[in-house]
Amino acid sequence: MMKVWNLKTKKSHVTILGHTKSIRSVEFSPSGRQIVSTSVDCTVKLWGLDGKEVNTLEGHTKPVNTCSFSADGRLLISASEDKTIKVWDALGGRQKEVIRFPDPSQESPINCCAVSSDNRALYTGHGDCLVRRWDLISGELISSYTGHKRVITSVVLWESGGSQTLISSSSDGLLAFHDANTERQLSLVQAHKDNISSRTL
Repeated sequence: MMKVWNLKTKKSHVTILGHTKSIRSVEFSPSGRQIVSTSVDCTVKLWGLDGKEVNTLEGHTKPVNTCSFSADGRLLISASEDKTIKVWDALGGRQKEVIRFPDPSQESPINCCAVSSDNRALYTGHGDCLVRRWDLISGELISSYTGHKRVITSVVLWESGGSQTLISSSSDGLLAFHDANTERQLSLVQAHKDNISSRTL
């Protein structure tokens, strides 16, 4: 179950029901007109702000941990414990691509993801303490970012003045800042003594 709240009145605007198991992540579309949710029931669902189901995206074989819209709202990325990343047409619900690890020995559950503003790069956070960068066009694994000692819990891109900073958080309590273009680590901050489960900008 999900609830959408009116921040002015501090009252529940609508209650959304539809998933058959617990929900892992929720995100608004860039337009603010739709909501996407992922679930342990292996599905991704799109909703209107009125709580009505718009579409159900099926294809993952294990719980879907996270999802992320592209900046233009045309693509939707979902990532799962089945160790695959799926790229969807957010408007029509068609699966466009499946991204898999090139080496099965390096496979790791995907906990979080973020898309660059030009829709060319995808960043994913994993259970093996690494953040990975993928070419969203070819599906190729480009590089890995290190710095954390425990599970990655969130990744986000901060863009300013033509530069992109990749910010990742972890259950080790650290925030890692990398230059997304050069992959250089800018800083590592002990933000909390324990788990950081989410972040926002």
